[in-house]
Amino acid sequence: MKKLYIEDCLETLKRDLTYDYVVTSPPDFDELDKAIDFSYEDFIKSFATKLNPVGNFVSICISDRKSGGQIISKHSIVIDVFKTLGYILHSHKIWVKGTGVNDYRVNYQHIMTFSRKGAKRKPVAAFKPDVFIVNQSKYKNYTYGMPVRIIELLVNNYTDKDNIADIDSGAILLYLSEITGKFLPSESKLRSEVIQWVMFQMSGIGPMQGQANVFFRYFPEEIQSVIDRYQNETKRLYQVLDKQLESKNFICGDLSIADFASFPWVNIHEWSGVEIKDLKNLTAWLERCNDRPAFQAGLDVPVKRVVPSEEQAEEIKKAARKILQK
Repeated sequence: MKKLYIEDCLETLKRDLTYDYVVTSPPDFDELDKAIDFSYEDFIKSFATKLNPVGNFVSICISDRKSGGQIISKHSIVIDVFKTLGYILHSHKIWVKGTGVNDYRVNYQHIMTFSRKGAKRKPVAAFKPDVFIVNQSKYKNYTYGMPVRIIELLVNNYTDKDNIADIDSGAILLYLSEITGKFLPSESKLRSEVIQWVMFQMSGIGPMQGQANVFFRYFPEEIQSVIDRYQNETKRLYQVLDKQLESKNFICGDLSIADFASFPWVNIHEWSGVEIKDLKNLTAWLERCNDRPAFQAGLDVPVKRVVPSEEQAEEIKKAARKILQK
């Protein structure tokens, strides 16, 4: 049976499993931790090295940048690094977004699939098209979510039905809602709104609160200015969510994948050191979600929850610090 892991792919890769396929989109320059001095090439190399457990294929979805009038070819960096590490570039496709946004990096995206040397299985030969033209002008501002049709083509081409596929959480939520017909409206305006709020979590709450966790709980040194920066930005994003929830039971009115995306993050706000008592709409929404049996069941996947004692919490922090120091 095919299993889709809904989480940061680097977290999934820590599991003692063999993976058939990974689809992921590495963070952009401005999403990297500025407190650590490394080049983007070094980051991609470190990321690619962690993909060693992958059995057959990995697809990297990435956009180039334009900075100071110069085009920064991020996709070329990825290709060079992966080839240096022994990967073979199997296919290179382009997604033309047609966003209508005057920003170089959001108008198209490279989708590069690499195979491992000695891969046991070959992908479907007639995988077309080479250029996907999917207009996203109906989405506001920056939309990093990939159309479900492209995800379906990638997954169907590069996985076997009995193997395990790993897709980053936003893409997998869209994929599952498409194949089940649940929690994503069919009407275009409502559908667009839900997808926008999924991307709000993917590009905002997730990265910012993730860094708040690192520097507040795990980082070996206490750098208060960095802690404040990420906690304050997380709180600001919570305030945006709080405003959106005015007179609504759920983020887009009805329960949707937008709620599924943000709930796990807001649910651990205390661990991140972010207070929400003053955000009445957000607090009520969090209680509403926690009252649903399905949400509680989901919190026990992939492992059953254990609320750590103070001693256990300290051990968790120590273990995380050792990882950061490697």
